[in-house]
Amino acid sequence: MASLVSPATARRWLAHPSVWWTGFAAWWITLFILSSNALPETEGVEFPNIDKLAHFVYFALGAACLTLAVRCMPARRLSAGVLFLVVVLTISGIGALDEWYQTFNPARTGGDLGDWIADTVGAVAGAAAALIVVRRSATVRNVTQASQPVPSSNKHSP
Repeated sequence: MASLVSPATARRWLAHPSVWWTGFAAWWITLFILSSNALPETEGVEFPNIDKLAHFVYFALGAACLTLAVRCMPARRLSAGVLFLVVVLTISGIGALDEWYQTFNPARTGGDLGDWIADTVGAVAGAAAALIVVRRSATVRNVTQASQPVPSSNKHSP
């Protein structure tokens, strides 16, 4: 079965910052919606602290989207270290605001320090993972380009 999009097209598409800004905006809107509603009741076996895992994964996803959105911008001026710090502080701040916002919702508890810590650790993991992927993809691209023969500009005269 043929692929719908060529790998080169997919790479160009994923390197466009609007893809990641859209993902980050969708992440934030979804977070607001989730925090505004009551948690669904679960039946059956309960796993202790499963909500912390959910916070970790969700905030890692948000951090990855934000990292890639900024990193793919053509005029980026932030080093990887500064970008990492800015993203972690931003996502951690959003996590703190989310916990505070939930305190106003009678159907939610909010203000949970454990949730905020899971948000922050997720932000660290997501930002780090995104920067590793960017670095590896650049390294693979550079190695691939270096291994390709360079076109010769010397033209042999007959």
